[in-house]
Amino acid sequence: MKIAFIYDVIYPYVKGGVEKRNYELAKELTKRGHEVHIFGMNYWRGKDIIKKEGIWYHGVCKPQKLYKESNGKRSIKEPIHFSLKLFKPLIKEKFDIIDCSNIPYFPALTTRLVTLLKGEKMYITWHEVWGNYWFEYLGWKGFFGYTIEFLTQFLTKNNIAVSERTKKRLLFKEKCTLITNGVNIFDIENSKRAKKFFDVLFVGRLVNHKNVDLLISAVGEKYSLGIIGDGPERINLEKQCLGRKNIHFLGSLEKQEEVYGYMKNTKVLAIPSTREGFGIVAIEANATGTPIVTVEGKDNAIVDLISSYKNGIVCKLDQEELKKALELSFKKHSSMRKYSKIYAKRFSWNHLGTELEKVYGYE
Repeated sequence: MKIAFIYDVIYPYVKGGVEKRNYELAKELTKRGHEVHIFGMNYWRGKDIIKKEGIWYHGVCKPQKLYKESNGKRSIKEPIHFSLKLFKPLIKEKFDIIDCSNIPYFPALTTRLVTLLKGEKMYITWHEVWGNYWFEYLGWKGFFGYTIEFLTQFLTKNNIAVSERTKKRLLFKEKCTLITNGVNIFDIENSKRAKKFFDVLFVGRLVNHKNVDLLISAVGEKYSLGIIGDGPERINLEKQCLGRKNIHFLGSLEKQEEVYGYMKNTKVLAIPSTREGFGIVAIEANATGTPIVTVEGKDNAIVDLISSYKNGIVCKLDQEELKKALELSFKKHSSMRKYSKIYAKRFSWNHLGTELEKVYGYE
């Protein structure tokens, strides 16, 4: 089969859950003999079309800023620009399947237009459904986000959700297929332990809803904290940590194996985020034997991955509660380590690749 994945950013040039999923599934499907293409922004600054690891990459435009410098929120201009530039390169190709991520919505409209014109089969993979959160995020302007998210659900009957929580929020949830995100167990098991040890580790984009500022406050000066990732909140967070020798900003690491190495050499991975569509990083940490501490939240799908005191702890979004949860995870680290590894094995990309082939109708 000839398959295309559509998303504005591409792994490993940008490291996030959606682009990581596209990359891992593309690798898995390529191993099985499928021809896989990924359409996104041209981060490699070379030819618009390149081939790496057997995967075809299409850079449809120059990289645009994902977040506004003024408030750290997702730019609206970027996905509109990407969507307009996507039409021409996408319509030039002929695909059996085009799988477009629901966010940031505008590319799904372009993809639908192309598939209608060419009679191709379109899937939308849903990572999150914001619903009324749009109004909290953008105020009255959230009406436009709410509306386009609502209308996107009518673009195709072929929908995939990455978590049960996301699936339940869709209008046509009965016809939606659940295919979770996964982890590369082999790479994790064979990665080398990092030399530097941290009591607590955070991995993710440095944006408001990740609540890294709360984590820094909860850690205090008693425990060491390693922060892997980058984003618009980094400057503010670094200001918060002035004079603190126990807080280390490691930036966005080039190799994923380095991230696994740090996960292997920490007591707990803390993810105090209120918004997560799935949370690949949580399963990756579990695969290294590291338990999770996360926070309650109706939009945090990581909560659904946690069995209390077995592979992690869920607490309230509060500095003292977070501190207590971290300290409790230190005490129970040894007992949670074994279950965490066992739990993670059910999320292998190999298994998910088989499930995706079935959904696409490949026999």
